[in-house]
Amino acid sequence: MTRVVIEDASYVVTVDEGDTVLTGTTVVVEDGVVTALRPASDGPVDGDTVLDGRGRLLMPGLVNLHTHLPMTLLRGLAEDVDLQGFLTRVWAAEGR
Repeated sequence: MTRVVIEDASYVVTVDEGDTVLTGTTVVVEDGVVTALRPASDGPVDGDTVLDGRGRLLMPGLVNLHTHLPMTLLRGLAEDVDLQGFLTRVWAAEGR
């Protein structure tokens, strides 16, 4: 198991129902999954990699920032192919 600890992040943007922004927070990530959010004032946490989060903003990754609105109708149709396969499938679907 790999444990990464980001200590005392200035801001942590969550994706909860209230879009909460935490301050002074230590984030623990185990095998790529966030497993703990705790006040930095609770003290240090051991980890394989420990990073200083002071002065930093932690937020969820921004994925697929380039999507044309009509393509949302075809989402999932060609996720597993290269560009040419994607175009072939999408153009065929658009033609129908």
